[in-house]
Formats: sequence, structure tokens, C-alpha cells
Amino acid sequence: MVSITRDTNMTSFDIYAIIQEIKKLENSIIDNIYQINDIIGLKIRTKDGALMLLLEPSKRIHLTRVGLNWLATNFVKMIRKHLNGLRIKEISQHKFDRIVEILTDKNYRIIVEILTRGNFIVARDQKILFALRHVHMRDRAIYPGAVLKYPPGSPENPVTMSFEEFKDKLSSAKNLLNGLAKLGFGKKYSHEICYRCGIEDPKNVDLTDVSDSILRDIYNCIKELFDETKNNACPRVYFLENKPYVFAPIKLRFLEKENIVVKEFESFSSALDFYFSHLQAETPQEKTLEMLNRERERLLKRIEDQRRRIEELRRAAENARRTVMLIYENMQLLSSILSAIKYAKLHLNLSWDEIIKKIEEGKASGLKDAKVIENITKDGKIYVSLADDVKLELDIHKELHEIAEEYFEKAKKYDAKIKTAEIELEKSLSSLKNLEDEIARKIELEKVVVKLPPRRWYDSFLWFISSDGFLVVGGKDAQSNERLVKKYMDANDIFLHAEIHGGAAVLIKNLKNREISETTLMEAAIFAASYSKAWQKGLNAIDVFWTDPENVSTSPPSGQYLPTGAFIIKKKNYLKNTPLRLAIGLIINKLNHEAIVQLMSAPPQVMKSLTPYYAVIAPGTIKKSDVAKMLIKKLKEKGKNDPYLLKALHTIKIEKIIELIPGPSRFLEEDNNGD
Repeated sequence: MVSITRDTNMTSFDIYAIIQEIKKLENSIIDNIYQINDIIGLKIRTKDGALMLLLEPSKRIHLTRVGLNWLATNFVKMIRKHLNGLRIKEISQHKFDRIVEILTDKNYRIIVEILTRGNFIVARDQKILFALRHVHMRDRAIYPGAVLKYPPGSPENPVTMSFEEFKDKLSSAKNLLNGLAKLGFGKKYSHEICYRCGIEDPKNVDLTDVSDSILRDIYNCIKELFDETKNNACPRVYFLENKPYVFAPIKLRFLEKENIVVKEFESFSSALDFYFSHLQAETPQEKTLEMLNRERERLLKRIEDQRRRIEELRRAAENARRTVMLIYENMQLLSSILSAIKYAKLHLNLSWDEIIKKIEEGKASGLKDAKVIENITKDGKIYVSLADDVKLELDIHKELHEIAEEYFEKAKKYDAKIKTAEIELEKSLSSLKNLEDEIARKIELEKVVVKLPPRRWYDSFLWFISSDGFLVVGGKDAQSNERLVKKYMDANDIFLHAEIHGGAAVLIKNLKNREISETTLMEAAIFAASYSKAWQKGLNAIDVFWTDPENVSTSPPSGQYLPTGAFIIKKKNYLKNTPLRLAIGLIINKLNHEAIVQLMSAPPQVMKSLTPYYAVIAPGTIKKSDVAKMLIKKLKEKGKNDPYLLKALHTIKIEKIIELIPGPSRFLEEDNNGD
């Protein structure tokens, strides 16, 4: 197998391929700009809805559905004043370099360098306004006010080269692989080009040995690669050792022949989004893990010290108990020694030096009593050896039973210390297990890639799927009510609205002309009741009417005015006393370490069947922002052991939750939701 390095950034050929895909953003509007670390996100408003263009200098550029925790940093706040609301005129590649240029109205340019030490630059009229990193180099400077200059020596697009120009560019390379890589293809596409031309080891091919005929084949193969990328792309990611290893917009035949695991994608953006999100997930948050691992090392050392201390205490306790036992086993011998020394000292009035001398004489003559005496100090301490590891201290002023009692008390004290030390050890072991569980959770959490579902037309409205599988869509305000009815209401739908001024126009979509059940009708009614002014008035129930589209008119009678979002209803059918209840939660579809996350509101009975991660609310007095915070806390408690839920909550902005809360609320217990 060809030795190939793992992809960590896009090549010039990858840039060419992605530009063919994101050119669809031309004539779209830059809605907003965000940042997280060195990654910039452009929220683009297209005719098909909002898309997020991810720009990471030195690494990548592509559309993303990964739920990143985008921030409004000071850097992007300044840029927003210039770029928000501008139309994208052109997206292009600078020559055949790893540089993307986005030209907008008013002659602004966004430059994204996927080069080593790349940058994100905003310029106007060839003058730099903003740069992610301010740098001064030998051939150019990047800082606000500097003249915009591209790096020198950018490779030319091979497609526009003549054959002679192509030959000339290759001629200075040390081998064929090196020559193709310098043209901007990088190693993987250079290998692919050579493989397609029947050249197995381009690294060992001297260009002086390559005929014009073979060079012509390579030249034509390069053009075929560009054409394939433009007209017949089949994006994919290749795996080695169960890890995504290589990405490409086309089939890499030199890898496919090795039967490497491959995953195909509908778009190159999807492939890149998958690849880089999993690449980043392999390396958890280093600072957090370093801190946790330092704490783990500290705990391990403490546990080691505690175990060593317990062992020392056990040996000391055992030694004390054994000493007591040996005192009683050798009572006659010890009494004889103690009596003899006591007599010599107290009755014969001998000095300690004289006593020591007599004991040494006794040892020399083989006297048993003298042999067990190890030492006598000049201050009168008598040390007796009862066994190899047991040394006893005698005192002429104490009886043997008193000495035995002292050792017995010592053993009891050691036992008490052991018990305390064992309790502390258990605490340390418990802390270690908790910490290791936390480290494992952190690692697992970092592996999870949260993605948002593909954009759908109803995502700009309130919506849910009923228990019977019907799409139920509601307006958010007067403008979206009107847009919903005028643009999306079809003949077989059902229209619903709370019997109160001010509320969501709700449609039960019925494209397949199925019979709409009473269950779906009631669920849609609860939705309409909840997203009405009745919630803000603190009502617990309200009448909701429903009707067919033919009874809904958006045109006023002649000579009359119909406000935005108002309709003329010719016939009403009522659902009396419909309760105001909503469940707000997260629906998480898991696949390997990916999670497609949908924040949704729905009637409680619907949400209960979709996810365990929800809470039920009703009209109350807690303000919306506090309800959102409390909801997040409740979901965290429910999913404290689920890394998918925890990661998802990191990516959901609280403002999105607040949008789903109709007004001041209170929380209901799940078994008391009023359904």
C-alpha cells in the first residue's frame, strides 16, 4: 500500500472542488458573522434558507451543520458593521493556491488563507480593514491599514496551462511526485494522478527519464480530474484503523484498490464537516483533561501514601500484640532478668557501667539470661530481644504485667488509627473513581459531534410532527402567519386558531390527503391555544376553531382593510376548553458518535413519545428567560450521564429556547400535564 499521511488541511485541489460547491452562495446575503476560537462562521441567507459557511484559516472552508457554540466576539462585532446585509457577488480561488476570496457588494473582500500560518482577512479597495492575526513578514504585512498582498509564488491553475508550460513547471522538480505536489495537488492527488497513468512509484521517477508521451498522459489525466470534480463528483472519506484518514471530492482509485473502508457523502461539504468534526473529537479539551489528570495523580499518590501508612500501622499493631504474647511466654526469663538487674542496682547499688560489664561477662560465659539482653543504656533502658523482629524495653521501676498492658494499649491505639486510615482510604478511592468517571465522561463528551438537521421550509415557523405523523406548522407573529397561509396552505390542510385576537395561525399539512384523526386535531389545537395571547393572559384553557382552507380568506371585502396576519374565516368548527400546555425538549438521534439534535416544542403527549429530555410548562408567573434557564437545568439533571444530551445543551443558545416559550410560565409535573 502507498504510504500516505493523514489529512489535516485542504489542498489546492480540495479548494477548487469546494468552490464549485459553494458558488451557489453567490447572490445570497451575509446575515451574520460568528466566531469560536480561530473559526469564523458566516450565516448566509439563501433562497433555500439559512446556511452556515465555516472558515478555519490553515485548515478548511465548507458549509457546516455541526452545532458549534458560536460567539459574538469583539472581532466579529466590528466586522458585522461592514458586512452584515451585503450580497455575495463572487467566490473564487486565488490562482491555484489555498486561498479563497469572497467578493461582496461595496467592493469588500473576505480572504481566507488555508495556508500554513493562514489568516482571515477583510479588505476593501485593496486595503486591509481586519485580520484575525496581525503579522509582519519579509514579503508582506497583514494588519489594519496595510495594502492587501497575496503570498508570492502562488501556483497557476494547471487547467489553464499549455502542455509546454506544464512541462516547464515540472522540469525543476527532483522527482515526479515532488513536481506534481508543487503544482498544488499535494501527495494524495499526485499519487492518484500517477496511479491513473499506470505509474506505481512516482517518488522514484526521475523526470529526465519521463517521455513526452507519458507527460502528455499525466497532463490529460489532470484535466480529467478537474472535469470529474466539476461534473461527476463523488465525495468520500477513507478510514484507516477505524479513524477517518483521508477526504476527497472524487474516488481515489489508488486507495480503493486496497479495499479501505470508505464512507460516501452527498456533498464535499458534508464529507469535510464529518471529517474535521471527528478529527477534533479525537483530541479532548486538553486543558480540562490536564487539570483532571493532575488531580488524578495527586489522588493516586495520596492513596499510595495511605496504603503504606495502613500497612505500617498494621505491622506496628501486630508487633505490639506479639510483644504482649512473648512477654507472657517468657515471663520466667524476663522476671529473672528484671529481678537480677533491679537487685544489682537498688540493693547492691552498682552503677550502670558495672551492671553492663557483668552482663557482658555473663554473655561471654554463655549465660542464657545475659544472651537475650541486647543493650543497656547508661540512663537505665534495658532492651531485650525476644525474637528476630521483637525488641522489648524493660524498666526496673515497672512490673512485667504493667509493661505488657502498655503494649496491649499500643495495639488498641494502632487498631483505632488503622480504622480511621481505612475510612480515609475509602474516601480517596471513591474520589478517584468519581474523578476517573468524570475523565471518561469528558473524553466521551468530546467524541460526540452535534449536528443540526438539514434546513427545511418549516424551520422558520413553529412546528411539530403529530402522533399520527402529520406535520403541524404555526406562525410566530403576524408576518409569518400571513406568509404561512399565503405560501404554504394547501387544499387538503386544516387551519386552526385560538378564539382570541393574537395568536399563531396553525396548519395541519396533509399533502397525501389522508384522514386527519381526532388525536392530531386535538394536538394541533393545543399548539394553537398555547401560542396565543391566552397564555400571556394566564388562561388555562380556551376555545380553538378549525376549518378547511376554502373557508380562509386573505383578501378583505371591497372597500375594507385587512391587517397583516389577519384572515376572514367563513366557517368555524370548535374544540371547546382546549388546555394551554407545552412541552419543550431536545430530540436526539444518535449514530455512532454523531447526534442530530432538534430543539422543539409540542403538546406534552407528543413530546413524551419522542424524547425523555423535555419539561412541561403552562401559563404562570416566571419570566421567559428564567424559565429557559430552569429548563436547561432540568434537562441536565435528566441527562447527567448522557454525553449526547450534555454536548447538545452546549450548542443550543438560550435565545432559541426563549423563542419557544409563549410567555410567563410555570412548570408542571409530567404526570399532571392537564392532557
